[in-house]
Amino acid sequence: GYFISYLNCIREGEYHKFNQIDIICHSMGNYLLTQTIGLCVKSMNGGSLELFAGCNIICVAADSPYDEYNKAIIDVYDQISNWIHYWTDKDWALRISSTRFVNNDKRAGQYECKYKGDENYPKVLSVEWTETKCIDSDH
Repeated sequence: GYFISYLNCIREGEYHKFNQIDIICHSMGNYLLTQTIGLCVKSMNGGSLELFAGCNIICVAADSPYDEYNKAIIDVYDQISNWIHYWTDKDWALRISSTRFVNNDKRAGQYECKYKGDENYPKVLSVEWTETKCIDSDH
């Protein structure tokens, strides 16, 4: 609920209201984002998907379950301006996070977004991150 409170605060702040909000998430920040979208879908903790109206969302090294992450995109799709997903299968931290010792599931940042190239979802862009000098140590 804290991220919902924060978004409410900057959308409807006492001293200044922001009309344009850009959300940039790295690693576990993507988990916070997907959980917040889930709370808004359930209308919990004062959340509403309208909080994301017009937002540009940029996600890098998403340490969030792959299926939940892709569901969050669909849940909030009609509200956002766009969603950009940066991923690589060489991210060592996400490899560890996906093991049975940690989360035991696919992490979104290791895979191309499910909706890449889908004509029904033109606001979703999936970009493979290949510009790292240290092989197998991206994050």
